[in-house]
Amino acid sequence: MNLPMALLLMGGLHVILLLFHGSYIAVAHGLRWGLGRRSEAIRKHDFDRRIERSIANNIESLAAFLPICAVALYLNADGLIYDAAALVYVVARLGFVAVYLANIPYIRTAFWFLGQVAIMVLFVTSFTALSGLG
Repeated sequence: MNLPMALLLMGGLHVILLLFHGSYIAVAHGLRWGLGRRSEAIRKHDFDRRIERSIANNIESLAAFLPICAVALYLNADGLIYDAAALVYVVARLGFVAVYLANIPYIRTAFWFLGQVAIMVLFVTSFTALSGLG
């Protein structure tokens, strides 16, 4: 997997999470509340909060992944390290979301950590190339 494909898949994952959240809200709390102004407070279920936290965590992760990918693409990054890190990141994020929604705590942390390692590999590789150290 290359960086543009990783970016595309991560954007798709995020849109799917948002659509899933919106659909779940409408089903779980009623169509009127789900499609309305949502000005009335509701009692959220644990699953509501897990979806919201998975979206927030995805945004936090993408905030680091996107600029590092932009630099790598600027550098015309190509090669096994970039491709492997992109693949690991996407798989880690997919795994993270799945186990987060399934409420599996320790495996969730392992997926999160694996994604962070992939971001750091992309960062170090790009930084080394950009600074002329490599």
